[in-house]
Amino acid sequence: MKNALENRINYECELRVRHTDGTYRWYKTIGHCLEEEKQLEGIFIDIHKNKIAEEKIKDLNQQISSTARRAGMAEVATTILHNIGNILNSSNTSISLLKNSFNQSHMKKLFKIIEMLAQHQEDLADFFIQDAKGQIIPEYLVVLSKRILEENQKNIIEVDNLTNDLKHISEIVSMQKPVSGTSSINEQIYIPELIETVLNMSISKSESEFIEVIKEFDQCPLIVNDKSKLLQILVNIIQNAKEAVLQNPTNLMKEIRIIIHKNTLHSIQIKIIDNGIGIKPDNLNRIFSFGFTTKLTGHGFGLHSSALSAEAMGGSLFAESPGEGCGAQFILTLPI
Repeated sequence: MKNALENRINYECELRVRHTDGTYRWYKTIGHCLEEEKQLEGIFIDIHKNKIAEEKIKDLNQQISSTARRAGMAEVATTILHNIGNILNSSNTSISLLKNSFNQSHMKKLFKIIEMLAQHQEDLADFFIQDAKGQIIPEYLVVLSKRILEENQKNIIEVDNLTNDLKHISEIVSMQKPVSGTSSINEQIYIPELIETVLNMSISKSESEFIEVIKEFDQCPLIVNDKSKLLQILVNIIQNAKEAVLQNPTNLMKEIRIIIHKNTLHSIQIKIIDNGIGIKPDNLNRIFSFGFTTKLTGHGFGLHSSALSAEAMGGSLFAESPGEGCGAQFILTLPI
């Protein structure tokens, strides 16, 4: 008020006042300088209820953000578990084939022949020439050895498959370490490398046979940002793109196109385009809303969490689609 009276500067401020009973209340005061020297007019408003409501809204927003982030982490975990499940199915198939191979009677037959030969050590020549069983042993050994070699080759292939499956599981578990924590630590990120990690996490070997992933990566600089948040965003979008193309029966060629390019001197864009089931026009403005989902088993947190994370990283995330059956594209813009 002194500044307003002496320097003719209007003011507006909020005050937290302690009353005589020890309680505090919020007020707002607005002062306006009059034409006459050192004269003010203004208003004093009780805004205590509004401030309490603001605090509640702030707390709710923090709870929603926290829930959405945990949901985003759950989305990544679900993807990881899904892919590990697919790998384990492949491993179980290999184990079953190996088990069946070891249960074959080839080795028993070989040991039986060895036993017969041991019994006729003293008269092997007569046994091979005169005995009906001995006469067929040489030819049978040729056939049996060929069969054993074939089984051995098959077993080697299945053992290699098991080794690769275990290695793939180990890689997937290592990939999820960046999202296992909740700290927001900025670090240097090379986006093409991170996208390769996300593709390995999101699309299994069996699914990759049906989906063509096209990469168009311009030369792009390292960016400095939260790698954990970016990983969650990309997993969510690519997982959705994969599900969209697999659910579209009209397209025999199922395609996901990933484009990276510098948008401006200070920003980079990642576009993930699919030829999947598309998005209804009415849903385009709703897909990032908390709790909105079109999936039967969805919870509606994934894209909401991704949009919040993109904003927290200083970027933006939005979607485009010509309509149902016409595919969709998600565009993530990030500061360099």
